[in-house]
Amino acid sequence: MTNPYKYLFYKIYSFTKLTPSGKQYPEFLTTMTLSLLVIFNIKSILHYFAVPVSKLFFLFFLFFIFLNLLNYFIFLRGKVYIKIVKEYSKEAKLNYYLGNFLSMLYVIFSIFFVYKK
Repeated sequence: MTNPYKYLFYKIYSFTKLTPSGKQYPEFLTTMTLSLLVIFNIKSILHYFAVPVSKLFFLFFLFFIFLNLLNYFIFLRGKVYIKIVKEYSKEAKLNYYLGNFLSMLYVIFSIFFVYKK
């Protein structure tokens, strides 16, 4: 069974490598992007339940640092991300396009809902 978090890492990593900033350290940029998306999701959920999130900036900042450390141990330590990229780069064309579509949909909705009032 595919781990969605690792698959999302692979998709964002693949996209990051195509960008000019992805030429140097795409793995670090990808882990930071994943952390930011998780923060966006948490903020959206809290906003949905009418929790005043504007007062929680420092807490979100600390959680962002925690998520980056966690992602470091999940993906970067021991260069696990290389194994993930090798594993998912063998996917079929249909799965590749479907995965791109679903990953981009997740990113767009995460960004959209964090700013939705």
